Parts: sequence; structure tokens; C-alpha cells
Amino acid sequence: MTAEAYLSIYKKIWATVRHDIWKNIEDIKKKQRKEKLTTEEIGKINNDAHDKFESIRKEIYAGFMEEDDI
Repeated sequence: MTAEAYLSIYKKIWATVRHDIWKNIEDIKKKQRKEKLTTEEIGKINNDAHDKFESIRKEIYAGFMEEDDI
């Protein structure tokens, strides 16, 4: 694997994590009809997204490597 491929994979992984965090924040704000969430709510969303890091990494890596499962 080249350095460029490795960086591409990790850029995609972190873009996915950021998107998941953003989407969860927007969904909760809409559901609760709030404009802002508390620091605790943001922290929980952040922790939940990072807990999924390994599964996101495996999925994206498998996609890049054209494998069914890693």
C-alpha cells in the first residue's frame, strides 16, 4: 500500500466519523426542537461516533482494498 492510498483511507474514515457526528447532532436538534445541544450531549455523540471507529475503519478499508471483509 502506498502512502497516498493510506492517507486517502484515513481521510475517508475521519470524514465519515465527522459526518456521523454532524448527522447525529442535527437529528437530535430536530427531534428535541433545539438550536444548540449541551456540552454533555455533544460529548456523548462524539464518544458514540468514536466507539464506532473500528467498524468504520474496517468497512472503508475493505472498500478501498475491494475485499468483502477485513
